[in-house]
Amino acid sequence: MTSCETVSKDRSLVLIDIRPFQERWGTMGWIPGSVHLPLADPSALTESDWDEYAAALNTLTQGRDTTVLVCLSGKRSKTALEKLAHRLDAPIEHLDSGMLGWAESYPICKQDAAHPIDDLLAQLESAKELKHAFTSCFVSEMVELSLETGRDDIDPVALLSACVRSANVNWDAPGPDDVRRVIERAGSIARRAGIPLERIAENTKRLLAATLLFEERAAKA
Repeated sequence: MTSCETVSKDRSLVLIDIRPFQERWGTMGWIPGSVHLPLADPSALTESDWDEYAAALNTLTQGRDTTVLVCLSGKRSKTALEKLAHRLDAPIEHLDSGMLGWAESYPICKQDAAHPIDDLLAQLESAKELKHAFTSCFVSEMVELSLETGRDDIDPVALLSACVRSANVNWDAPGPDDVRRVIERAGSIARRAGIPLERIAENTKRLLAATLLFEERAAKA
């Protein structure tokens, strides 16, 4: 099992949130940089179901580094760990205290319409503008990280492309849900690159709040 402190410090870990959609997108939120791959009730899964989930996880992680499973309390992730360990191409652990433990001391990402946003984000009138706002934020963060650390291996455009590819969306004409998916995947890439978790959480909240405001405005038009 893996502790919250280890997850907060070791950026090589691949964090997989196995909770259902309503839990991840509910009030608890998620760990900055975690990737959502929901898992049904572990007690109801067959061996074939576990094989299928393991295949999806191997495809997602590409067998790199150690995978850490995350659920609400650590109970479901522990069960999943026992079922998946011999099925995966890379080492696997689970977050022992789950999101409940993480949220006590570390930043979280969540969708909250009440989260404050700047005037520019509040005035977005199209999905294209929403896409550009995200792109600007992502590239700026990566450039700033490069300048702060002196690293020359950070290619903001290449990382942005990787983000969009992993999200598997129509980025030429994205809808709000496409933007949300890219925002989620951007958090994972930003975490591995070394962006502070607090900044990932804040940017995610701002961009998701702007997405909600855009949807609300579009619904009234």
